[in-house]
Amino acid sequence: MISLLCVGDGKGPLSRYIQILSQSPNISLDFSLTFHEALEKLKSASYDGVLTAYHLPEKNGLDLLHHVREVYGDLPFILYTGAEKEDIANDALSYGADLCLTDYIDIRFERTRLIHVISRIVEGRETKLALQKSIAQLYHAEYIAGLGHWTYDPDSGMISGSLGAQAIIGCNTENFTIDDLLNVVLIKDRSRIRASLQELIHQKRSFHEECKIRRQTDNALVDVHFIAEYDPASHTVFGIIQDITGRKKIERALRLSESKFRMLVENINDVIFSVNPKGQIGYFSPAGERLFGYRPADLAGRFFLDVVYEEDRPAILKRFEELEKGVLTPLEWRLIKKDGSLSWVRTSTRPVTDTGGNLKYFGVITDITREKEVYAALIESEEKYRSLVSYSLEGIIILDFDGKLLFANMAALHLVGVSDPALLSGVNVMDFIAPKSRDQVLLDLTRVREGIDPFLAEYQICTVHGEKIWVECVGKLIRYEGRDADLLSIRDVSDRKAAEEELRASEERFRSFVEYAYDIVYSLTPDGVFTYISPNWADVLGHTTQEIIGSSYTDIVHPDDIGATSKFLETILSTGQKMGGVEYRVRHKDGSWKWHVSSGTLVRNPDGTPKAFLGIAHDITERKKSEEALVQANRQLNLLSSITRHDILNQINAIFIYLDAMKDMAHDQRIGEFIDNIMACTGKIQSHIEFTKTYEGLGLHEPEWQALIHCIQEPHLPESIQLVLDLPDVFIYADQMYSRVFLNLMDNSIRHGKTVTTIHISAQRSGDEFLIAYADDGVGIPPEDKEKIFERGFGNNTGLGLFLVREILALTGISIIERGQEGQGALFEIRVPKGGWMSAK
Repeated sequence: MISLLCVGDGKGPLSRYIQILSQSPNISLDFSLTFHEALEKLKSASYDGVLTAYHLPEKNGLDLLHHVREVYGDLPFILYTGAEKEDIANDALSYGADLCLTDYIDIRFERTRLIHVISRIVEGRETKLALQKSIAQLYHAEYIAGLGHWTYDPDSGMISGSLGAQAIIGCNTENFTIDDLLNVVLIKDRSRIRASLQELIHQKRSFHEECKIRRQTDNALVDVHFIAEYDPASHTVFGIIQDITGRKKIERALRLSESKFRMLVENINDVIFSVNPKGQIGYFSPAGERLFGYRPADLAGRFFLDVVYEEDRPAILKRFEELEKGVLTPLEWRLIKKDGSLSWVRTSTRPVTDTGGNLKYFGVITDITREKEVYAALIESEEKYRSLVSYSLEGIIILDFDGKLLFANMAALHLVGVSDPALLSGVNVMDFIAPKSRDQVLLDLTRVREGIDPFLAEYQICTVHGEKIWVECVGKLIRYEGRDADLLSIRDVSDRKAAEEELRASEERFRSFVEYAYDIVYSLTPDGVFTYISPNWADVLGHTTQEIIGSSYTDIVHPDDIGATSKFLETILSTGQKMGGVEYRVRHKDGSWKWHVSSGTLVRNPDGTPKAFLGIAHDITERKKSEEALVQANRQLNLLSSITRHDILNQINAIFIYLDAMKDMAHDQRIGEFIDNIMACTGKIQSHIEFTKTYEGLGLHEPEWQALIHCIQEPHLPESIQLVLDLPDVFIYADQMYSRVFLNLMDNSIRHGKTVTTIHISAQRSGDEFLIAYADDGVGIPPEDKEKIFERGFGNNTGLGLFLVREILALTGISIIERGQEGQGALFEIRVPKGGWMSAK
């Protein structure tokens, strides 16, 4: 049925056309009087064509034609021009009208032709629409299939591409040049594609090319396949382009999969094999050589039973029979390796029929020798576990979550005073829990059941004798005899609990000591920041705890003493040893300075890193005042001694002058001898008085840390004596006269060693002490004099040298003894106690 919209008043000759059309059973008519009414009808309904008069109430028929062509494309349009000029009909036809009707046509004669023409116009449009729809479907199918067709005109160099072709190469226009196409082809493929296209045109060769292109729209790399044929008659190339990116990915994935499969087969720890129905091996993967010594060629064509241990062959034959019945369960048997030894293996085999209908058996051989060994070890381990649990010194019990006892070892029985396991059969453990612990036990049972495990817990329990003891337990959720249960390890910690109570009491006593002691207890971080001070700090120094905690010790120590205190802390940090004796001034809150002496030790973290300095400080302000007074008194005594010594030495010098004069005047030999004796006695008096000058400085100044190598000053040794030093880089805490020790020892070697040619001074650690050895190769010291040489006045000279050496060393606890052999030289051993020496590193 053809549906026409008739526009106009229907008067005059147009009415006759309408009457003729209305008589056709294949045509239905709808009417509209005005231009705008016609527009509304076209919007609301679908028509196969429009029949309109030229003259309309609002606009004319040409205006309606313009609108139809603009909005509805090629909708069939018939214009009745009536008696108007021929120019109107020509304009209508030029604007796209399908037919123009006039008054000059014999309507009766044209009736059949009119209906035929209208039908043909409408059918032509329907055919065209169907063709367009078919083409659109074709293009859509091309697009979905990743296909596109194209034509190439070699003369113009232009290519016309379908939507599919445009989508593949990323072109937004139907027509483009051959260079546009080649530009999206990767450079490495361009010359090949161009040459193949030329060979297609000039040599009639086939054109099947694959290459990669760079799609313009998204810059993606696309694999494409070109197929083309050349038509000499039209001098045109017709071609197809196909997006084969997916296929290429599949091919690459397939190659990768095949490579992985090959690598898997060749490197898997299992052997893949195939056997024909006769039992001959067709394939034996390379893993067979690694596991059993067989290369694939060694077993090709051989019977499978050749590698089966004789006792296991019946089972293998039976399994092959069962395979035909569908039994696919694995089988364990022993395989004969190439070297003749046996390996336990597990075989999984399936029958497979190939495309040719041939039956083969494919299977996997897994070496389970180690598994068998592990299983045997597991059985042994389980037996050991049973023994361990049964005879463990710790109690082990298993109970359900209602508290019913399922298992208890001997230690658990003894813990509650039971010797016969039958007495505890089926009892509830809550019967043994002391009232104060029952709520906690119930809570912990719930936690274990919920999977919150393992964790430590302590409970008080009661033995069958009524004794209460403390136990420590670890609970773990396990499966026991097919149900959830709580495994508990139990240990008697009654002694530990008692020790903890004692520790708490001890800590309380220590806290009381710290709080009420006169000395200050403090702790510092490794950086020197206060983290704790005892309460009596406020009584001694006036500061509150808040004013000190978090501040550095350098904020309250006198600037002149920061160096000494810093060195004190650094020494503790580097040696890890306890130290004491550092004296310093600390500022009181009122601004005054108080003298303190501190002892300290290093506290470490569990990993050994420094955690804190712990120290005790004692107020020595009054002692310092006394010492200053004593020093002042010593200064006055030294001054008096110096003046007196000076006056006595002047008089002794005068005695020497007079004695010399008398000796020159005396002629009696005995008088000369008397004078010599008087001069000798006077000389000794002079030496003793000069020794007082040296001795008065002994202990006058504080000891200090001194580098050992710097304390040995080489005197003016005779050229015949060589000094050899073998000393490490260490510091010695000694009196400031420490260097005189070695000067006096060398002077002793020169005066009394007689045959000395070498003096050797060495040092090394000896336990917690430091040993310094002074040795010469002189005549040595008789055994009976080894201790006398350190007494004042012993010897041929003043008898004060070695006496002074021992006195200097004794000030800081350093000892000296002589251990040499008479006739082989002297050997003095100087021992520095722990805390009196430190390495420079």
